[in-house]
Amino acid sequence: MRPLFNEVSSNPQGILEMFLEILPAAESARTPMYNIKPPDPLPFELRVIVWTVEDAPIMDQLTEQNDLYVTGIMDGVKGSQKTDTHFRAKDGKGNFNWRMKFPVMLPFPKGRPPRLRLQIWDKDFFSANDAICEANISLAGVFKEAFKKQDIVSVRQMVEGKLSTEFWLTDMPRPNGQAPQGRIQNFQ
Repeated sequence: MRPLFNEVSSNPQGILEMFLEILPAAESARTPMYNIKPPDPLPFELRVIVWTVEDAPIMDQLTEQNDLYVTGIMDGVKGSQKTDTHFRAKDGKGNFNWRMKFPVMLPFPKGRPPRLRLQIWDKDFFSANDAICEANISLAGVFKEAFKKQDIVSVRQMVEGKLSTEFWLTDMPRPNGQAPQGRIQNFQ
């Protein structure tokens, strides 16, 4: 490994890792080159189940109810998906049992780590919908494990002393950075 420098900075601008061989002409003809081609991308599917939303603040002060729905946006996948709308949700609670499926090719392209953004919204009919809160979930580790295993990988979280695929996404702040505003149950 060797650090790479730019003449305008005294700090390394990256690291170069390489393998170098110098062989006589006769030896190079007998020694095959290493295959350094990256693996071919394989199709996978990310599945997310949204069961319940709780603790969402009331956005419609007139009726003191929300018309809740959840959207899912996956980096690198065109479009977004959304649940049905839970009309007249009182106390910031809505039930969905909704599955979102996102087709992905693994390994994911280099650059920004793949993320899933889940957002809770209040549907309005006569004005713009209200964004209640959102969560960004890094999928880099899950995607890496799925490609390595070439099999199903479930996200698990410790719940009451045991690993579970059903859990809550908590501490979901408002898009403008305010304190946590809601929770979503079950990300799979």
